[in-house]
Amino acid sequence: MTRALLNSGAKKVLAIERDERLIPALNQIKDHFDNRLEVKYADALNENIEAYLNGPVKVVANLPYNIGTELLVRWLTPSVWPPYWESLTLMFQKEVAKRIVATPGSKAYGRLALLVQWRCDAKIVMEISPQAFTPPPKVTSAVVHIPERSSQEDCCHARIKSLWTLSAISSMAMRCKNSNGNLSPSVHTSTKSDISCCTYRTFKKTKV
Repeated sequence: MTRALLNSGAKKVLAIERDERLIPALNQIKDHFDNRLEVKYADALNENIEAYLNGPVKVVANLPYNIGTELLVRWLTPSVWPPYWESLTLMFQKEVAKRIVATPGSKAYGRLALLVQWRCDAKIVMEISPQAFTPPPKVTSAVVHIPERSSQEDCCHARIKSLWTLSAISSMAMRCKNSNGNLSPSVHTSTKSDISCCTYRTFKKTKV
């Protein structure tokens, strides 16, 4: 994937890689492309990617299944919007990808779909069979393209929205007027208008 991005004309590629077995191959690619490739051998969960970049950038990743959702939520809930990235093109298990692009009212619609579609568009652009990998996994994968909508305005802070949707969707049987009681104490310190915004929009979309 790294070589393909460089061959496609990317001016610079920053690769975050934890597997030390890939160091020789990445160094060969780096030498071949006149230092257009920068490699950081680190865990993506612990690395501040923004510190190495001058946005806007496009994030393209073959994410480990066990951390893919956590990284996605982090990218979707920065302290400032628009974010440093202009699009995310990410690979997930097919079932997770379907949850990301699910429409309101469908069985798969939940927290992931709400957070993604709040300020972004999302679509599955391709599916990848297990035979494309060595060794082949037991599940089918899918690539999701997520461009941000920088013109989207919302009075609800990203951190509040993330915490509130986690609480609300895990308590779908509760009435809207009771849902604020499940929020953490830190969220209750936010302004009343912020909480009201979250309450109205979230329950409108999830049709509680």
